[in-house]
Amino acid sequence: MGTFSVEIEIGDPQGERWESIVATVDTGSLYTVAPRAMLERLGVRPHRRDRFATADGRVFEEDVGQTWIRAAGRSGIRMVAFGGDSSEAILGADAMEGLMLAPDPVNKKLVEVEASPRFTRTLVERMQKLSITYKINGTAREADVEPNMTLLEAVRDVLRLTGAKEGCGTGDCGACSMIVDGRLVTSCLVLAPQADGAEITTIEGLAQNGTLHPVQQSFIDRGAVQCGFCIPGMVLAGKNLLDHNPRPSEHEIRAAIAGNLCRCTGYTKIVEAIAAAANAT
Repeated sequence: MGTFSVEIEIGDPQGERWESIVATVDTGSLYTVAPRAMLERLGVRPHRRDRFATADGRVFEEDVGQTWIRAAGRSGIRMVAFGGDSSEAILGADAMEGLMLAPDPVNKKLVEVEASPRFTRTLVERMQKLSITYKINGTAREADVEPNMTLLEAVRDVLRLTGAKEGCGTGDCGACSMIVDGRLVTSCLVLAPQADGAEITTIEGLAQNGTLHPVQQSFIDRGAVQCGFCIPGMVLAGKNLLDHNPRPSEHEIRAAIAGNLCRCTGYTKIVEAIAAAANAT
């Protein structure tokens, strides 16, 4: 098959920043290859080192990670190898299969392919799990996740930290709240690969050496806990507020927990508990 080149885009792991590059279409190469400098600018991290060959028989051993790739109007998180800055960029088989694209060497372009039920089933069975690393509650943890798995699912089902709860699945209730790189997020709306490399705090990480965090202790002392389902998210919301604003007003406390729903109370004792924790620190 004759080779040809196409313009593709490489994105950062969050899919927010993109850079364009001209890549040779190579169905013999498993991995897409992009310059290391580009991948490092985009914040892509290598997870392992692997050997792979190209269609012309060349064999490489490179660092491999995963990030967003866009080609012919389609995008997804796929595997990418860190090439040298002067190396030829390659669009590999993993990306083309995942984006459901096929090379048309006659017209020198990529074409969309329709998936038969058998192809779809095979693709799902062969779906490449992504190896990701979090610094969670101060400890580096690795997890193999599907590209469409949420951060909540990865933390609960893979890492078995079950303090965060799924209440709504739409980011409205706050039961799944975690602190990610210093920001309170609803983890049911964050894809697990998007948080690759992030520093994450869950409710399990607040107590230190058997001593509860001041916000946790204050919730107990002030009777702010009832059924408990919302409490991990509420406590993390309070902690995150005090990390950024050690002496909040009542209005600021209520604004900080506005994304966390409690079906048991009128929020008064929760607000009082966070205020008391602020005064105690």
